[in-house]
Amino acid sequence: MKRSIRLKEWGVSQVLTKSPSEKYSEVRDRCVVKDYRIQTNSQGFIVSGNGFDLDDAEGLLLFLGDSFVESVFVDEKFRFHSILEDRLWRLGRRMACYNGGYSGATSVHLLNVIVNKVLPLKPKAVFYVLPSNDAFSLGVDGGAWGASKVVSPFVPHESGYSGIGFTLVDIRSLIKSVHEVLAAFGIRVIFLTFPHRQDFDSDGFLRSRYNSLIRFSSVLKARRETNLVLRGYCKRRNVDLIDLEEVLGHFENYSQDDLHMDEAGSRFFADLLFSWIGSNEEYFE
Repeated sequence: MKRSIRLKEWGVSQVLTKSPSEKYSEVRDRCVVKDYRIQTNSQGFIVSGNGFDLDDAEGLLLFLGDSFVESVFVDEKFRFHSILEDRLWRLGRRMACYNGGYSGATSVHLLNVIVNKVLPLKPKAVFYVLPSNDAFSLGVDGGAWGASKVVSPFVPHESGYSGIGFTLVDIRSLIKSVHEVLAAFGIRVIFLTFPHRQDFDSDGFLRSRYNSLIRFSSVLKARRETNLVLRGYCKRRNVDLIDLEEVLGHFENYSQDDLHMDEAGSRFFADLLFSWIGSNEEYFE
C-alpha cells in the first residue's frame, strides 16, 4: 500500500464555494444556508478577496489553526483575516493576511504546514491558534497520529497508528516544536488559546450535541487542560499569548456552535488582532 503525508489545505489557486446542509444549519446559531466563497493562492492559503495588489505588500501575517481559523461558513469579506487586512491597508500598513486554517487540523498537521509551506514565505509573524483537535485527539486511539478519518496525518487515514497513547505532554512537545522551528528561521510566533462554549445548562446547542452533562464535562476538561498547557508553555518561555479562551469566555454570543465563529465573532476577533498589532508595532517593522 502506498501512502502519503496529509496536507491540510483546499488546494492551490482555487475558487470554491461551500454550503452548509439544512441539517447542519438548523441545529446551529446564525449559520445561514448559502454559498460561501473560498479563494486560495498559489501556496494553498485562503486569501481575503479584498482585491489589493498583494505583490505590493510590505509583509505577510499568517494565521494557522483548524476550522476556527478557517471560518468557512462566514462570508469571505467578513472573515477575520479579510477584515484585518482591509483595516491595515486603509491605514497604510500593506500587510497581506493569509488564512492557513483547515477543518480537522492538529498541531501535527500544522507542523507539517510550517515546515513545507510557511518557512519559505518568511512572514512577519505567525498567529498560531492552538487547534481544538489537539484536545479531541486525547481521546483517539493513536492520538494525532492515529487512524481517525478526522485527524490522521496519513492518506489513506486507515494507515495511521493504533495502540499508542497521546497525552498533554505530547501537546506541549508539539507546541515547543512549532515555536522552535519558527524561531530557528527568525519568524515570530504569537500563540492563541482556542475559545469554546462552556455553559452546558444554558446552551441549547451543547445540550443537544452532547446529550448529557457527564459527556460534555469530559470534553470540557480536555479542552481546558489543552489550553492550560499552552498558557504554561508561553509563561515559562516568555512567548506572546493571546488568550481567546478567556477573552471570549461567553463564546455563545460570538459563535455558530461550540467551536466556530459567526460574523460577530469574526469581527470581534479582527478588532482584537488589530488592537494587538497596534500595541506591538515593533514586531512588524
